[in-house]
Amino acid sequence: MKTLFVCLSMLLLSVLTIAQQPPKKSQSAREDLIQKSKNQKTTGFLLLGIGAAASVGGATIFTNNFTIFGKGDDNAVTGGAVLFLAGTLSVLGSIPFFIASANNKQKAMSIHAGLKMEKIPRNTIFKNVSSEYPAVALCVNLR
Repeated sequence: MKTLFVCLSMLLLSVLTIAQQPPKKSQSAREDLIQKSKNQKTTGFLLLGIGAAASVGGATIFTNNFTIFGKGDDNAVTGGAVLFLAGTLSVLGSIPFFIASANNKQKAMSIHAGLKMEKIPRNTIFKNVSSEYPAVALCVNLR
């Protein structure tokens, strides 16, 4: 009975551990960098748009409720100032995403792959002969 229990539990564990996801199709380095660049540019534009809207809204709330002399709504003034500050920080935070996007796009455009004919010098008895053979070339500019 113990042997049967151990065998069934090992069989159950082995069935559960086989359920793995198949590996993703790997893209080329160029396609990966282009996709990364697009994602970073989208993130940059989202941060820029949301930050600009928040800054304008915060400035509007602040100026409508702020009074130098007299009774103003302190909660609205504070909320407007915080919203303006958060929007400004969001706009400034979008700048690194645009810079990284441009760098990744530039890296993607500098990667070249293809076939290249290489020469092998051969010395024969009477003369020097060079033979050609096709080779795969991958050029990556490092900066």
